[in-house]
Amino acid sequence: MIQNLSDDVSAPAMPGFLVNGGEMGALISAQDWNASPLGAPEGWPPLLKGTLASILACPQPMFLAWGPALLSFFNDAYRPTLGERLGGAVGRPFAELWSDAWPELQPIVRRALGGEGSLHENMPLTLTRNGYDEATWWSFSYMPLRDASGAVAGMYCITTEKTEHMLLARQVAVEQKRQALRIELGDALRDASTPEALMMIAAEKLGRHLHVGGVGYAEVDALGESVKIHQDWIAEGSPSRVGTLWLDDFGPAMIKELREGRTVVVNDTATDLLTAGAACGAACESTHVKAFIDFPLIRNG
Repeated sequence: MIQNLSDDVSAPAMPGFLVNGGEMGALISAQDWNASPLGAPEGWPPLLKGTLASILACPQPMFLAWGPALLSFFNDAYRPTLGERLGGAVGRPFAELWSDAWPELQPIVRRALGGEGSLHENMPLTLTRNGYDEATWWSFSYMPLRDASGAVAGMYCITTEKTEHMLLARQVAVEQKRQALRIELGDALRDASTPEALMMIAAEKLGRHLHVGGVGYAEVDALGESVKIHQDWIAEGSPSRVGTLWLDDFGPAMIKELREGRTVVVNDTATDLLTAGAACGAACESTHVKAFIDFPLIRNG
């Protein structure tokens, strides 16, 4: 009888403390630790094994940073937190893994390594975890991990991402402010007896709501060559733009947008393609405009 020798070949047994560790337990077991100062998982300190087993079993996102280098371990629930940096994250020094947030996290880490736990609610962090800078918010606790002698051997964290909650709260707040503006504007416009008074009331309410330097109404002449600002509301310290402006001074790209009835939003006149040209740049500089919104009102349509 010829026996297949492969029948006697079996994969190394998973260390007991990783058996119930889900996908991360299997990944840690399969990873080559020869180049790590920790060595093979079977020889890891009992404190690391026990703590890691508890973290891997936790349904809430948790991570462990172990030893002087703060080598990173985390559970399945924590994986989405990492985004594209998940590959190669296990066993990587914590400061390298979260280098984009290290300026904010380092003082908190220092406190934990000094033996002091900390709690943080809705902390904002800008992370590059999916190929682009992303505004995120987190609620978490950093806690020191002590060995039997009381010395700090690392730190661990329980965390919850609050980004979706915070963005929704911001949207609700913005809509509430808009609704309040509509009510306030409607009440104020009842006192307007002329079109000019109506425009000034609307300009002031809108300007204060948006916290801008000025709001005005510009009327285009019959030939479409110039605009005249009859009056405007300006914040304290801002210059008035009352007067006549020639459209040609703003360059062909800007004129095209305005004549086609498009709303123009420019956050920085020095860098925006519509305004960075010599002609438009000079016009914006002469009127002390750094950013603006032009909202067209089309006659007969």
